[in-house]
Amino acid sequence: GEQWIVTGKNGSGKSTLLRLLYGEEFAAYNEHGGGIIRWFGKARPDLDSLRRLVGYVSDKLQNDYEHDIPAEEVIISGLRASVGLYSPPTAKERRIAETWIRLMDLAGMRSVPFTDLSTGWARRFLLARALASSPPVLLLDEPSSGLDAAARSHFLDALPVLAAQGVH
Repeated sequence: GEQWIVTGKNGSGKSTLLRLLYGEEFAAYNEHGGGIIRWFGKARPDLDSLRRLVGYVSDKLQNDYEHDIPAEEVIISGLRASVGLYSPPTAKERRIAETWIRLMDLAGMRSVPFTDLSTGWARRFLLARALASSPPVLLLDEPSSGLDAAARSHFLDALPVLAAQGVH
């Protein structure tokens, strides 16, 4: 039931901590070098299952989307806990994506290849991706980076609402 903000200087390990929590760092599996990270009580969870419970936004994730997929499909990939799609979207996935496209005011950019989006637009699609599966946990690494003032304010105003709904 908590929400945390991790602060520190550049290079102090904030992003690394979030990557460890998301299971993106090999050190998270290091059983001999100083501890084990536990996710939902498990030392070695199935990462696909874990990532369906965690919404994640980071610069690294944004850079990992090198495929020329329509931005709308980035949202859908969040429902599958994947980077990119490996089969066509279902009707249900398209409906969920449509909801987030409306909520995040993304309609005009939905068909643009993700790699052609500005940093701010790409970040907005990644935020919608992180929220699309209604995860109980969000890991947000500088989530408002690249957002203009209005989009930043809109997103930051949504965080207490999400917290009140039980999102950690």
